[in-house]
Amino acid sequence: MRIRKTTLIAAIFFAYFSSCLFASAYKYGFPSAGSASSDSVQIEEIRKIAVKTALSVWGRAAAAGEIPCCGINGRASYYYFVFRIDGGNPGDYSSITSAVLGGRADYEQIVKSGGLRDREHNMKFQDAKKRKWGIGSYGTVVVADRLSLVPVPEIIHGLPPFYTMLDIMQSQCPAGASLTKIYYITPMDQYYEFSSGGKKLLFNGLSLRAEDMETVRERYKGAQTESAGNNGYFKKEWARYGR
Repeated sequence: MRIRKTTLIAAIFFAYFSSCLFASAYKYGFPSAGSASSDSVQIEEIRKIAVKTALSVWGRAAAAGEIPCCGINGRASYYYFVFRIDGGNPGDYSSITSAVLGGRADYEQIVKSGGLRDREHNMKFQDAKKRKWGIGSYGTVVVADRLSLVPVPEIIHGLPPFYTMLDIMQSQCPAGASLTKIYYITPMDQYYEFSSGGKKLLFNGLSLRAEDMETVRERYKGAQTESAGNNGYFKKEWARYGR
């Protein structure tokens, strides 16, 4: 029963996101997938790992987002797989980010009002904090695209920066700038690239600071190559997921 449920949810990912992409449903653009590597894993297999992991962590998983990332070398690296985990409607990008923005606005208003005055005030503060990160409603499983990478490096109890921080990063760009790539190196090293008039702008997805692309490339020189993880540890980790 669990295997059949996993396969069904994985199939929903393909149908749902194919329609979203053609409908240009993403306000700030959508990242292109990196080029394939010699050790690439089929997307259907990656989806099943994401669903199986989500079900094991949250008990339920409704497909809500599939976002491709690449390594600093331009090769495909990881995917963010986003799930609705509280039984609610998964929603599209617009509805998810509207809820995030609402939570952020309420959170900032409560902070400006002078802090946590009483129990009711504290409950509203905690609710707003959860909504601005998608905590309790959404969960994200990050799955590798390649056998030379850790298969599941991160499980987020909430939403990734693609939903929670993209508008802040884009606001630092010239008008009309669009997201072109997400460079996912490690859970603490994620970079979002925007394009505007032929110019590339790069932001740290966690600190939101602008970064110099050449400096970042040099910092991670040699990372995420096909040979970087060609050892017993990675084989053992992938074996846990039936690979």
